[in-house]
Amino acid sequence: MIFTVDETTDLITTASSHGLKDGTPLRVSSTVKLPAPLEPGRVYFARDTATSATELRLARWCDSAAIDLTDTGDGDHSLRTTRVSALDALYMGVEQHFFDEGLSEVLEWGRRAITKQTNQQPGTRAGRVLFVPGDDTGKAGAFAPPRLVGMRPRTIAQWNEVATIRVWGFDPTAPRDERAHYRVVRELFEQVVRGLRKTLPGTYLLSDPAWTTEPVENVFGCELVARVTVEGRLLDARSTFVGVTSVDVDSVMVFQDGDEPAP
Repeated sequence: MIFTVDETTDLITTASSHGLKDGTPLRVSSTVKLPAPLEPGRVYFARDTATSATELRLARWCDSAAIDLTDTGDGDHSLRTTRVSALDALYMGVEQHFFDEGLSEVLEWGRRAITKQTNQQPGTRAGRVLFVPGDDTGKAGAFAPPRLVGMRPRTIAQWNEVATIRVWGFDPTAPRDERAHYRVVRELFEQVVRGLRKTLPGTYLLSDPAWTTEPVENVFGCELVARVTVEGRLLDARSTFVGVTSVDVDSVMVFQDGDEPAP
């Protein structure tokens, strides 16, 4: 879907009727350069879709403020709907919590990030949270019979997806003090749990955490590791995640994955 932007109002105008609802996840791309600060690899969420059939704004998270567009970019821009899994949504919820709380610690996704050096971060303390899909053996979770029935798209299977959460911390004011590092990690882990709980309460299970026992760079900080299992679904048709939406007596009921009750 081709679009242009108005950097003054932050409105995106599509070439034809977009037919989108608030909360629909979207990906954007450009033949040359996207309007700043949009990024091609990120998922955004539609908002203010009722403005008109061809206008909307983008939000960084499902229920956050509209993004302030600072230029119009260059070339032809396009957007498309995309799928957000329950695990992806859980990560974005923690990301939003970190933003709302003004936390400066690094939050990253993926196995490659494990080897990155983030301990040079300025400030009185350093910390990093990694979400790595799968457990330490690479197992991605387990399938189970469908739990939600009578919905469309129809659930083929329940996918209880697993990710490993690695929380590392270091207090540079006391580089040889393991208890100081412990305090940083303990506080950061609590923030992660708060973010999980605010995002998808009742749909995830957090394992007992464990300390990494080997010294990291000669006791350079310490690390806490836990696994999270989140309830997801495999569907027989493409659907999009739209978040928790209040139900109006005059509106269509919207569920966690954007589904509707089967007639």
